[in-house]
Amino acid sequence: MKRFTSVLALGLAASLTLAGCNTAKDVADGAKGAVDGAANVAGDVAGGAVDAAGDVAGGAADVAGGAVDAVTGAAGDAAGAAGDAAGAAGGGLVALKDGVTGMTSSITSTVDSVKSGDFAAAQESFSGVETAWGNIKGIVPGENAGIEEKIAEVTTGLASDAPDADSILSSLGGLKDLVGTMGGN
Repeated sequence: MKRFTSVLALGLAASLTLAGCNTAKDVADGAKGAVDGAANVAGDVAGGAVDAAGDVAGGAADVAGGAVDAVTGAAGDAAGAAGDAAGAAGGGLVALKDGVTGMTSSITSTVDSVKSGDFAAAQESFSGVETAWGNIKGIVPGENAGIEEKIAEVTTGLASDAPDADSILSSLGGLKDLVGTMGGN
């Protein structure tokens, strides 16, 4: 029986050894699986980070493109406004020149009518001065009180029951001088 016990013990020891080997192999396989899983998770996290960085870079490019579009639009608007202002200035100069020419012509006609003693014709001619002045006084640079004063003097003189030709002619001469400086003459 001793032999049987020894064989049984030997068999049991062999079984335990084999079982221990299988358990160590299983543990090693499990560890390898855990390492592989961790590597997969790390790869997924890294891939997600790369994707997020790409999304951020794309968003930044969109914002930069929008900023470039806004600046380009603002520059175009500014250029258009400058062109409009230049056009308005050019149109204003033409209106000023035409107004000065109209005033000068009407002053000359008024002087001729006053010299001939036809004050009704002088009043009619002078209405051209008042109309031309009304059209340009908003675009005439500088102080215009002198022009306004001379126009009032002539208007009052022509409306008088007994117009004073010398006084009216003096006011017309002063007005013509002021208008001449306005036109660059």
